[in-house]
Formats: sequence, C-alpha cells, structure tokens
Amino acid sequence: MRKIDIAIISPTLQLRQFSALGDIEMCLSSVATKDKIYTKYYKSRAQQGKFVIVNVGSFEQDEQDKQLHPGKLLETIWEVQPAEIVAPKVLENGLQTLRLIKNFLTILTENGLLHKYSIQAVAQGKTFKEWLHCYKSILNMPAVNIIGIPFDIEFWDLDTESKTKNMMWNRIFIVQLLRDLHEQYPNLPKKPIHLAGLADPFELYIQSLRNGGSVIIRSNDSCIPVDYGADDILFLARQGLPCENIQAKIVFSDNIPKEKFKNIKHNISIINDLKKGRIS
Repeated sequence: MRKIDIAIISPTLQLRQFSALGDIEMCLSSVATKDKIYTKYYKSRAQQGKFVIVNVGSFEQDEQDKQLHPGKLLETIWEVQPAEIVAPKVLENGLQTLRLIKNFLTILTENGLLHKYSIQAVAQGKTFKEWLHCYKSILNMPAVNIIGIPFDIEFWDLDTESKTKNMMWNRIFIVQLLRDLHEQYPNLPKKPIHLAGLADPFELYIQSLRNGGSVIIRSNDSCIPVDYGADDILFLARQGLPCENIQAKIVFSDNIPKEKFKNIKHNISIINDLKKGRIS
C-alpha cells in the first residue's frame, strides 16, 4: 500500500494555518494572478523545498482560443517556480482538452521550460469512452508525467441513493478499470495518478487500501476539509462526509473565524488517517 499525498486548498488568509498542513501544495493560477499575498505564500513554499503544483486552470469551450495566451499562462509559473504544472483543460471535453495540452506543451517548449517541471494533464470526457480515449492519448505523450482524474464524474449509476457516493464510486471504479487495462496490456506506458478534487473523503481510505501495482495514485487536492469545517460539518472516521457534497467553491478572500479552526483541523486529521488506510 502506497501513501497518497494530500494538498489542502484554503483561503489566502488561512494558507499557513491549513494549506501548510498538507503533504504537498496546490497553487491555483486563477487566484495567483489576482492575489500577491497568495502568490508570495506559494513562492516561499517552493523555495523551502515543498512540492508545489501550479494549476493553470479550466477553460469554457467558447473561451479556450482567446485565453490560451503564453504570457498569461506562464505568469504564475515564472513567479512561483513550482515542481509541477497542471496543463489547461476543457471540462468534460476530451478532444479539446488534448488540443489545449498539445498547445501548452508547445508554449513550454518555445520558452525553454518543457523539461524544467513535471507536467500533469487531467483527462476529460463526457462519457467513459471519450474519457478513456483522452487518458490513453495522454499516456502516449512523453512530456506528461502524471494524469489527473476529476472527482465529479458520473459515467455509471453505482449508487442511486447518493450523488456524492455515486461520484466517489465512479472514480474508484475507473481506477480499477485502469489497473485491469494495464494488466491486460502490459506494454502500455504507465503514469501515476492525481485525484483532482474530492467528493467524499472516504474515497481516500478505499483507494489507499488498493493503491499499488500497475496504477499508483500519487496525490489528491481538496478544499472540502476547510469548506465543510467552516460550515460546522465534521468528517466521520468510518463514513467520511456525513451529508451530500454541495460542491461549493471556496472563496479565497474569506477570513474564516478562529472558532472554526478546530473543525477544520479535525477534518484534516480524518483525511490524514483515511489516506493511510486507517480508521480511528
């Protein structure tokens, strides 16, 4: 069993209280370009030797052409000097995501940056067939080192009573299908997996128990320990999330009241146990 490294996403004013508790760091370029304090934190963490990932971000299908500008994409990368970069993507669109990845790799090459950082690409698709084609295509890109799997995918109805559990089981099932695929075709290139986001923290417990072999999950990033802790929702060791995932987006300008810190640290502690395959 291999431990899964965790990145905790939190508001700017609480980065040192909560994000610093993670194994690795996830810096969102969309926030960094507007927030100097946020950028300074991740630059400092990178200089201290922490494994920092810069996520270039997602693009709407009608925005990708006008937004894929080299200066905008590279601004945070130049400033933070991370260990890894997440390539841009178009949500639920495999073909357009592959086009963006290839264009991004070209930009990195033209700026002499291609082999300076680890590159992560997140596979996308509206259906499993489309997603798998995207995954296989990324596998065959030598410049890409790690593949991300989104948390909010529902290709199958595996839990009809809970949308949250259905998303959780869908990704668990996908990882198992990938292991089966690599065992059936051992000559396929092998790349580690990053779990992008988290529907339910209990997924980490199940994934950690199975982690290894032909498909290794390296890491995960999530804001839900902070989001839910701030809303007085506490994770349960033997259940994970005690309610439906509301998929709320973190507000990076928030200043979380200190009386909520205990809740958030409780949730981070539960996640740290689950990722090690441990139920306290």
